[in-house]
Amino acid sequence: DDGAPTVAHPTARPQLGPDPADPAAGAEPGYQAYSRAIQMDKPRAQVPPESVVSVPVSGAPAKRGSAGRNLVVTLVAIASVMALVLAILLVAVLNPNKQSAGSGVAPQSDAAQPQFKVGDCLYGVDTDTPRVGDCANGGSPYRVVQVIPAGKSCRPDQPSIPYGKVYCLTPNLNINYCYSAQPLRQGGWIQIAPCARPGTVTVVSVVPGRKDDKLCRGAWTNSYFYSDPALTVCVREY
Repeated sequence: DDGAPTVAHPTARPQLGPDPADPAAGAEPGYQAYSRAIQMDKPRAQVPPESVVSVPVSGAPAKRGSAGRNLVVTLVAIASVMALVLAILLVAVLNPNKQSAGSGVAPQSDAAQPQFKVGDCLYGVDTDTPRVGDCANGGSPYRVVQVIPAGKSCRPDQPSIPYGKVYCLTPNLNINYCYSAQPLRQGGWIQIAPCARPGTVTVVSVVPGRKDDKLCRGAWTNSYFYSDPALTVCVREY
């Protein structure tokens, strides 16, 4: 000891490292270890991803599930198909095949249509199954006088039936046979009827080719005329 006074040095402070604003400043030994110790002692708090709750923006519409939307679309499609089927059935019920005017017979398919020729005597013309009968036995009150193509018409005062072609008819009334009087007076399909009953007539005489009741013979009380061909039917009414 040389007797020089001893100088007390101030307590050394930890070095915080170079100023981050000064890239040229060097780091003293021990700085990096100290810095890492700070980071390890006080780690940042990490938020688990599953704890994050997404809050919808106010006013934004919530999305509907795809399963519910598909169910609604399926139900709407089924309802539309059912409505279409019901509409078709309703139209079919309210609009059946219309009968030809004056014929009382619904048209049939070509394969099922009967075929007649001029001179055939028919019965059942007021049904959908007219048949050829005997012209002389009184049971077939109509005779075919003309066959014309479909779409054409017989004379306005002449009865007809359509079966692929159009068959123009004239009454075939036999002497001593009886028929209902109403169709003769007011029009309509002539029907055979029991004789001598109210509302019936008995045929007394027939004058073909003429429209003249002066040619009637027997105990007749009324007469009816037909055209194409001309015909006079003399009857006794009851």
